[in-house]
Amino acid sequence: MAQRLAAACDERETLVRLGPDQFLVLTGESRGGELVRRWHTIVDRAVADPVVLSGGDVPIRLDAAHAAHPLDGDRLDDLLRTLEARLTGSTTTSVLPFRARRAG
Repeated sequence: MAQRLAAACDERETLVRLGPDQFLVLTGESRGGELVRRWHTIVDRAVADPVVLSGGDVPIRLDAAHAAHPLDGDRLDDLLRTLEARLTGSTTTSVLPFRARRAG
């Protein structure tokens, strides 16, 4: 997944690995509509092709969400809480103007 996400990012974006299966894509994009479109493009590219394992195709499943500074928070902790809320569907953590997306 790291290779696919890195390939989907462009020169204005930075891929950050938080854990074995957790990543952030940092971008300077600040316009809401452009951010959402770019987010969809990255997710679509990352899951476009299945992985071939033992001679068979395995589809890729990716849980992805986005958060924008300062709209979704001024601090990293706020942004991470927003991302978690969007991924889990929790409305008690933050306002969710965009739905989380499950691809694959």
